[in-house]
Amino acid sequence: MTKVKLTLVVPCYNEEESVIEFYSEVTRVFKEKVDDYELVFVNDGSRDKTPQILKAIYEKADNVKVVNFSRNFGKE
Repeated sequence: MTKVKLTLVVPCYNEEESVIEFYSEVTRVFKEKVDDYELVFVNDGSRDKTPQILKAIYEKADNVKVVNFSRNFGKE
């Protein structure tokens, strides 16, 4: 059987109030259901504490990547 790796790309803009809960819930579900996964958070120029929270998550988790945009690009 072929092993599958799941990558979830998560766009974030000013999500300081929800990103930790989102990360915790997705991680809980993926640990139960998926053999190999990674989360890629794309911070779209947040002006709140989202970048700092994502950095803290990244520093603790081997399967998390963070991409930070210098400004909000939205749907450009």
